[in-house]
Amino acid sequence: MTATDRPFGALSSGLVSQFKGLFGEELIDVIAAAAGLTSSKPNLDFGIDRHVNMREEYDPSRPSQIHLQVKTTHSARVHADGCWHFQLEVDHYNKLVGRYYSPRYLALVPVDQDPQDWLVLNQHPDIYEQRLSSAPVFWANLMSMPPARGSKITVPVPVLNLLTPATIVNLFDFAQIPRLAASGQ
Repeated sequence: MTATDRPFGALSSGLVSQFKGLFGEELIDVIAAAAGLTSSKPNLDFGIDRHVNMREEYDPSRPSQIHLQVKTTHSARVHADGCWHFQLEVDHYNKLVGRYYSPRYLALVPVDQDPQDWLVLNQHPDIYEQRLSSAPVFWANLMSMPPARGSKITVPVPVLNLLTPATIVNLFDFAQIPRLAASGQ
């Protein structure tokens, strides 16, 4: 297969980067759907890539929405502390720290550099045993972290924080942070 036969072969690196971001965001949609949740892309870019919603009848004691900032990268590496270390722009980081009415999380999607390896069909003779596998998604809660200054900050994302249909539902529980009063206090 030549580079021009491949779906990304003729695209610039800037376009591949955009597809990489879209791939990570769409993985959030797949995980949310598998959990019985809905997800959507905000109309405007305020540092949040996906809203994930829980129907109130699902559990009225939980918040009904969480927000995810999704970062898809081929450059993050796991360090000895058991965390991915990912460098965020401070502006993006500061939109994840502190108290908001709806909890906010960072979702990290480490992918191979080659887009052909982002999604793989595991072939099996029995059609019902075939499975798709994709890049994993990890999450981090930065809400209790202090705001930062400068241009970049490196944040740890624990490898144990794998985002699955079960854990995305748990993020609604984990999000029981003090709510802002209507007056903003």
